[in-house]
Amino acid sequence: METSSPQLRTLLLELLSTCRPVAPAAVAALDERDWETLLAMARQHRLLPLLHWRLSRERAELPVPQAVSETLAVAFKRSAMRALQMQQELVLLHRLLANAGVPHLALKGAYLALHAYPHPALRPMRDLDILVPQAQALDTYQLLLDNGFARSEHCSGDVEANLLARKHLPPLLSPSGRVAVELHTRLSGGQGSGRADIIEDGALWQRAIRRTIGDSELTFMSPTDLLLHLIDHAVYEHRFDNGPLTLGDLAYLLDGHVIDWPLFWRQAEQAGRSRGALLLLRMVEYYFGTQSIPWPDGEERATASVEQVMDTAALLTLRNFAARRDALLQRDLVGRATLPGKIGVFVQKAVPPKRKIATLYPVSERSPRVYLWYVAHWWRLMSVRMPQYLRSRAQGDTGIEAHRIAHLEQWLDEPP
Repeated sequence: METSSPQLRTLLLELLSTCRPVAPAAVAALDERDWETLLAMARQHRLLPLLHWRLSRERAELPVPQAVSETLAVAFKRSAMRALQMQQELVLLHRLLANAGVPHLALKGAYLALHAYPHPALRPMRDLDILVPQAQALDTYQLLLDNGFARSEHCSGDVEANLLARKHLPPLLSPSGRVAVELHTRLSGGQGSGRADIIEDGALWQRAIRRTIGDSELTFMSPTDLLLHLIDHAVYEHRFDNGPLTLGDLAYLLDGHVIDWPLFWRQAEQAGRSRGALLLLRMVEYYFGTQSIPWPDGEERATASVEQVMDTAALLTLRNFAARRDALLQRDLVGRATLPGKIGVFVQKAVPPKRKIATLYPVSERSPRVYLWYVAHWWRLMSVRMPQYLRSRAQGDTGIEAHRIAHLEQWLDEPP
């Protein structure tokens, strides 16, 4: 059985919506366990502040238990305090990079929380993502280390290996120890991922916009580039496991910003993201109302296709975040019809390329010691990952989630 029923997931999405009808009777029928499940999903996906906003304003007529309302109100206040903290850390980081002459763009939540949502608390951030030119990434990383930033004990991989294989370097903790910072050199994937990166468009930096925070002027991606980045991040990078917050991101971005739609659709087509863009933008309309979107040619045919997968995508936004890797592993196994094929999945996990090992452990891929770290990798797989996967299979809905992911990916791979 699923740990959270499709009905509860659907109800939570409708409660977060600005336009979907929610019957008071449906809310009144929820028992204590249902509310616990709803709050657990909302907490896991950083939705408590937004749920507070909806239930205390647009949906104030719904019969929400007092204890639930109080929990949501506390979460909103905490998120507001955290937003102030993130804003302060962002400004300090900007000043450090600007004084060193490092070009940089603050990504995603750093802009959305402060300049798109009606209140910063509604868009909680896990960390600060900063895009820097790849040629300056290693020097910038060292600059931060020299100025009080520290490596996270949970991410000990070789910095150069991460530069080559991933879209960002290992995270750093700010001098206060309260905020993690990721220096990005790409907006999606890593080198060799097989998918184009919109950063390859050199005009990305020229289209950047500037906004004032306090007495500092910070640089952000243009709304058009940000829109495509959010879609790529949610659909193609995460298969929607980053949660329903993406729907709010797009809705509030579209509500208060001018999008260069011809440029957007051209970039989406060139980067192979147009099908995912159609899906996510249609989901935004479903939950946040009709948007002023000039759809591309052939949109009517595409819309009929989108409807076949939209429910699957919606349910994927609220899958168990802690078990997301287990669902992807199960997806890989489901996709192999033969026993040798399934064994091959585990072999690939157990014996990755040396560069992959170097991104996980403190060793260069060029060092002979890299082979010793395979032993540590195998120990971790057997003592941590495999037991976690088996527990997930036994206790959760990993198999169901794997089939949903496979359905989504099959749809994304179909020709327009």
